[in-house]
Amino acid sequence: MVVGTGPSSRADTVPGPSEVQLGRLLSRLLAEAKGDPADERAVRRHMAASCERYATARVREFLLILIERDVRRRLSGV
Repeated sequence: MVVGTGPSSRADTVPGPSEVQLGRLLSRLLAEAKGDPADERAVRRHMAASCERYATARVREFLLILIERDVRRRLSGV
């Protein structure tokens, strides 16, 4: 977990998405790949990259939404 920079920081009290939530997101995205191995690899690769991108985020309340949007954007090639 990221620790805040000051005593009033909420970063140390607001957790990011749990492993369960991330697992559910991954399952949904993999289901949308419909069993295509290349698409499933892309989903896993982009999911890992997005989680890494936001690993040090100070504001953690909406990370699951941001990760999902980031993965979907990467998958669409935009």
